[in-house]
Order: sequence, then C-alpha cells, then structure tokens
Amino acid sequence: LNNLIVKTTDKQKIPFDIADIHKAKFYLDYPQKISVKDINLTLDKNQNIHIKNLFFDLNKKHISLKCETRYSHYIENILSTYAGKNMDVTPKYGDLIVLNGNIDLNDNSITGDLSISGIDKKIDITNINYRDNILTSNFKLECRDSKIKGNVKLMNNENSIEGVVDGNITFGCLKDALDIKVKYPEFSSIQMGLYFKLNLKEPGKFVLEGPLQINSLKLDGNQVDISLDSRGRVIEVSSIYIESPYGNAGGFGKVERLDGKLKIDLFLQGRSIDVDLILSKLGKNGKDGKSDKSTPIPIPIFTIINFDFSRAKFLDKNFYDLKGNFTLDTEKGIKLSVNTVNTDLCGIRFDADFSMDGNYKKLKITGRGNGDLAKTITCLTGKEENIITGTYGYVIDASIEGIEIEKLEKAKGEIQFISEEGRIHKLTVIAKVLEILNLYKLITFQITDLAKEGFKYNYLILQAKLKNNKLSIDDSYIDSDALKIWSEGKIDFKKKNLNMVVLAAPFSTIDKILSKLPIIGPVFLGKSKTLLSIPFKVKGPLDDPVVQPLNPSLIGKGIFDLIKRIIKAPTYIFPTEEE
Repeated sequence: LNNLIVKTTDKQKIPFDIADIHKAKFYLDYPQKISVKDINLTLDKNQNIHIKNLFFDLNKKHISLKCETRYSHYIENILSTYAGKNMDVTPKYGDLIVLNGNIDLNDNSITGDLSISGIDKKIDITNINYRDNILTSNFKLECRDSKIKGNVKLMNNENSIEGVVDGNITFGCLKDALDIKVKYPEFSSIQMGLYFKLNLKEPGKFVLEGPLQINSLKLDGNQVDISLDSRGRVIEVSSIYIESPYGNAGGFGKVERLDGKLKIDLFLQGRSIDVDLILSKLGKNGKDGKSDKSTPIPIPIFTIINFDFSRAKFLDKNFYDLKGNFTLDTEKGIKLSVNTVNTDLCGIRFDADFSMDGNYKKLKITGRGNGDLAKTITCLTGKEENIITGTYGYVIDASIEGIEIEKLEKAKGEIQFISEEGRIHKLTVIAKVLEILNLYKLITFQITDLAKEGFKYNYLILQAKLKNNKLSIDDSYIDSDALKIWSEGKIDFKKKNLNMVVLAAPFSTIDKILSKLPIIGPVFLGKSKTLLSIPFKVKGPLDDPVVQPLNPSLIGKGIFDLIKRIIKAPTYIFPTEEE
C-alpha cells in the first residue's frame, strides 16, 4: 500500500500520515481474528517502524502489538501533541525502542514491556500494567558504571506515586540515558535503597524509607555531599558537607515532615562564612523591605541551624568564634533570625540577635569585656597606624534596624568605655589642645613628642549614647600626669563632623599660671584647692576640626557636674585672653 492516509471515525486526522506499507503478511480469520506480521511502516518519509506482530481478537476485544523503531523528532512531535509541548523526560534521539503490548478493551487495561537502548545504555520497563487508573511496572537502567532497578506504582485517582528504587546512578549516565527538558541539579553519583511514596499535588506529603547518598550535588553554585537514612516521616542526615561561595561547612541533623511542612534541624561547623553574600542573595526577594511572595516555595520549610564558625564576614568586618543558631521560615515569605553567643569582632566580644524579613533587618548587640586598644583599632580600621595604645574595658548595648543597616543611620544604644596606662600618638583634637597649651607654656609636653613617644595617660573614660547615626558623648575624661581633659558633645558619622566642648586643666605651678593669666585672683587658689581649667570649642570635620578657646559663659552645667563626679573638687574656668 502506498500513500495511505489514516483518519479516525470522528473525522479528526491523527498526527501522521502513513506513507508506505510494504512486505507485510496478513492472516485473516474474519470476522473474529486478524493477524499481521512483519509490517514495515514509513511515516512522513522519515520515521520507520517495524511491526513484528499485530493481532486483533474481535471476539475478546483484545489487541496485542510487538514493534520497534528509532526515537526521533517525529515521534517527539507526536508525543508532544498528547503529552504537552515540553515533556519532562524522553528518550534520546537515535535510541532503539522495542514495545510489546496488550490492550484489553473489555476493562480498558494495558499490559506489556518497553525497552529503550542506545550507546552504552539500556532501559527496561517490564510488567507494565494499567487498569482502573493505576499503573504499575518494574524498571531497570544500566549504563557505564551505573545500575539501578526497582518498581513503581502510579495512582491517578490519589495523585500519588510509590515504589522501590535500588542501586547507583551517575549524572553522566542519567544525561546519556534520557533527554530531560526541565532544569534539574547536577550531581556526580547517587546511591540508594529506598521505598518512596509521594503526593504529586502536595509535595510536602511524602514517605521515604531507607538510605540515600548524594555526592557532589550542585545547587545554585553550591556543591553538597549528603548521606541520609529515611525512616518514614523522619530523615536522619548522618553527614552533610557543603562547598559554596558563602563558605564551607560540614555537619549532621534531621529532616522531619510535620503537617505538610518540612522541619529541618541541622548542626553546621566550618572555618568561615560570608554572611554579607548570603544576605545580598536573600535580599533580592524584596525591593521595598518586605518579603517577596511572587515565587512561593512549594513546600513550607522551617529550618533551625545551630552553627559554629571560626570566622564570619558581616558588614565587611571579620567576626571570630561565631557560635549560635538561626531559624528560617518560608511559609510567609523568607524570614531569617540569628542568635550568636560570645562572638569576637577585633577583640570585642558580644552576644547578638539578628532578624531579616525580606530586605528589612534588625540587629541587637550586648556585651562586656576587655582587650588591647591598639590591636582593636588596627583591626577595625584595617590600617597599621599607631593611633592610641592601652588596655581597655567596655560595656555595650546597641541596636539597629532598616534596609541598609551597614550605613548605621538608625543605630541606637549606649557605650561605656575605660582605658588604662596607654599613650595617645595620633588624635587630632588632643594634638590641637596640647598645641594651644604649649603655646601658653602651660605644659612642658612638646607636640613633636606626640608621634614619637605619645601622650601618656593614666586612664581614659567614655560614656556615650548612639542615635540616628550620631554619638552623643555625655562623659569623657582623660587623666594624665600633665593635665586632665573633660569633654562633651556630638559626633555625626553621616556628615563626618563633630561639635564638642573641651576643658583642659594643666598641672602647672600656680606662679606659672598666674604669670600667664594675671587676672585670676588668689580667692580661687591656695587652701580652696580650686581646679583651674581652660575651655575650648572643637568643631568641624572629624579628620581636621577647628580647636579654639571658648568664652566661659558658654560652658554648660553638665560638664561641671561631670568634673565634680570624677574628682570631687570645685572648678574654675580660665577666662580667655580677650576677656
């Protein structure tokens, strides 16, 4: 038969024309039985199908078929017509397909076997049985160094699939064996011995039993090695190792299914982690500081991860000994919360609570401790500069929230700081105050000595409040053998300037002070032991502020209270020369 056109009874043309039928043998026992052997079909001049046997039993309403062909674009187009334009899994082009099938029209059942073979691979799907919307079969895949087998049961009425799979498969084998159109993660190999049951409409409802090991699984730039032992609703993570741009870590834990939600409980330990990179990735979910719900996660996930990292990068700084936990809940968008205990930032130890909802972040820090001032400043600034030395102690209680917390615009809190037995080598305000006092010869310390030997102090005290990117200095006091210095005012980190009042009390002899400022009367000296101080106004850029003598009438009461609290002595402020 040549150029045979086949149409269905409802006048709808099936998606191919049969061009030629040749060398066929027909055996008729009409009207009960029809048997056709060795049919070679040429479909659309490109696709060849060899039907070894086609048998119709019209009495029993039974059809059997045995045929083989090569998989091609033509067959894929036919399958796409009925199965959709983008089939998830198909054979590869050129694979040999052998089908033995039986159709029983009485109960609409299908049985048979299917074999797909190509270069270095063979797929056998045997004992296929479809009846009452339930499909069962056995399967076996062999290729290269992989061998996997099992059975599967697909229940359309329940929208579920269950089965058993056992063996080892490599990514290369899977890629060679099947042409998978959907994007799926790569891996080097998977070993398993699993019983599984999945709900196709509700992915969170699943049951797994048995071991599973995945090697070099690649997920969004991360590589994961993981060993699992599934026990129904609980999956024990016996080991997990992660290599990623964010850092490397290993650990263990478990995954549990609770009411359609996955609960993941892990412990991870590693040398370093880049928190800034993680937050920038998560932050892309929202543009206005709220969670992005446009791409819902198919299975709600609640994650608790306890961690222990030697180093963590956060806000462009290195934090050490990062121990704590964080939680991640995806049910209402991505939300993140983190607790850390006794974390070290450049020698400053503290506890921290961090949370993030979309782009909006909150951070609270509390801590107390002590350290080496020079090492801490060098670490924080990233520069090897000899600014100030000494041992120090601190108490800090601060918080910040917003979309860009690294800008510190909404930071607030309190800081208490004390340093002992150190030297100041490079502080502009101190240098300029000493320069003026040296000009009046009220001190013997030379400015040139500051960079070389440093200005020796006995102790330094600071109490300040942080709010709206400004540091309000309530109490600041430097005690040395040469002079005492008090100060109060504000530092604006956003504008990078300061506005302060400074009182300096040099320990010069009375005769020397009176010879320079003769208008001071003896009523303030002698047995009254009144402390004489010179006021200064400090204002301007942080790196080069203007320091000049100040009218005493402009000094606030707060700084006098500060002096009295510290040294418990009356205070008199030198008038300026102009007065």
